[in-house]
Amino acid sequence: MKPEKLGPYRIEEELGRGGMGVVYRATHQPTGRVVAIKVLPPELALDSGFAERFAREVTALQRLSHPNIVQFIEAGEQDKAQFYVMEFVPGRSLDKVIREQRRIAWEPAVELAIQICHGLRHTHAHGVIHRDLKPANLLLTEDGTIKLTDFGIAKVFAGTAITATGGIIGTAEYMSPEQGEGKPITLRSDLYSLGVVLYMMLTGRVPFLGRSVAELINLHRFGQFEKPTMLVPEIPSWLDALVCQLLEKDPEKRPADAHVVVRRLETVQRKVALRSAPTVATGVGTLAEDATQDMPRRGIGPATLMQRLMRAQLRELAEPGLLGRIFQHTGVIALALFASVLLLAGFAMSGGEKRRWKEIERLVADGDERSAALLVDRLNNYLQRYPTGPHASAARDRLPEAERDRRRREFVRSPVVDHLRPGPEPVTELERLYRKALLQLWTEGEDSARQTLTEIIACRDSAGAELYLVDLAEEDLLALDLQHADKMNAAGRTDDARTMWQRIVDDHSQTARHATAVATARRRLASTGSDRNAK
Repeated sequence: MKPEKLGPYRIEEELGRGGMGVVYRATHQPTGRVVAIKVLPPELALDSGFAERFAREVTALQRLSHPNIVQFIEAGEQDKAQFYVMEFVPGRSLDKVIREQRRIAWEPAVELAIQICHGLRHTHAHGVIHRDLKPANLLLTEDGTIKLTDFGIAKVFAGTAITATGGIIGTAEYMSPEQGEGKPITLRSDLYSLGVVLYMMLTGRVPFLGRSVAELINLHRFGQFEKPTMLVPEIPSWLDALVCQLLEKDPEKRPADAHVVVRRLETVQRKVALRSAPTVATGVGTLAEDATQDMPRRGIGPATLMQRLMRAQLRELAEPGLLGRIFQHTGVIALALFASVLLLAGFAMSGGEKRRWKEIERLVADGDERSAALLVDRLNNYLQRYPTGPHASAARDRLPEAERDRRRREFVRSPVVDHLRPGPEPVTELERLYRKALLQLWTEGEDSARQTLTEIIACRDSAGAELYLVDLAEEDLLALDLQHADKMNAAGRTDDARTMWQRIVDDHSQTARHATAVATARRRLASTGSDRNAK
């Protein structure tokens, strides 16, 4: 029976139902805001397995706040029925879009995949693996924004394992081989499912079709699929190669993380755009196109500068000026020789940059403690040597996260933490407080952790050698503030949210290590109204 009301929400219509409950469209009566409510009925709540998974979904969504993830608002219980409230997303599931269109052209498919990766990167950064990524769990809004939803079987790091009686957890058509085998899963398991989603968008079918779950699992483990280009020849070869890598049986052979996938997808767009650009008629084929095939999107490294000089010379030849007249006298052969010298010099000078960036990608993929320590050093070294190199922007984006990861790893593996459980070793007051805050984030929620983090920050003047713990606490508190402000905005309390975002901008704009948080707050302010600091 459809309830008439849950808390302050008036239930209006059923939107869908599944194994984990029913979703309704509802209205928040005090504000008139339309929301979606997922309800676990009393009969399912009596089953400890369903209740645990429902609670896990709430826990996962409480951690997440991102434009490409359905926004959690609040949770509650009424008449023994558990429920949680989330934003209402007008639009259709990606599953319906694919069924209506049969398949999606590669250009919009890449744009959608980039958005999915942004959402996955946020979930993975907050310790959540989705485990059931599929078109039915991806909502496409009317303005073209994709949103991840249905975290009912998500795995939360440091949580207990989810098991299924007599079966497996997940959707077999989109399930990674290791998940189907019951082996430990990682963020790369979600990337395999992303590969299946991308395959489905591009071709209109999944890579494996079977008559049973067991057959599908066996195909994911051992089967060979047709490459996307065999079904849709116009798909760019670079995109075809990326999909095939996402669908590797061995997780270690897949891309390192969602950020790497985004960069690869953007590279596909860039290469196709360069290949499609008009070339200069020189009488020597498509020399300008070949020379700029792999030009980086940002920065002017040595090879890029030489390629641009060559392009300028080719333009002068097409429309003779001084350079054009010189080349007309020396002939096309001299031009080709000069271009070859430039390219060879550029490749030689760029070889070191490529080797260093490959080492950084390897360290990211390894993800162990030794790699985390080396990664910070390698990123700093790369930026010193190649401040305008093709991967400089990615290096700058990754550096703050790498530094925080290294510091937390150092703290967590120290004897005083004992893997976040109370240990026998004596600890200093700040170490004890930070350990307490980390434990509270995992077990008690953000309110308790917020109080402890504030207490740590108040000790800045007396921290001495432990000042890094104060910095970490301040960064954690800023992240919680941003998350809390997003929740207030999603609940219709936009003025309160703007006040918190403005405070972050006012208080932290002059601190370099908080640049990312300040930039996020400014974007939120700009998207919800005028902001005196956003420009």
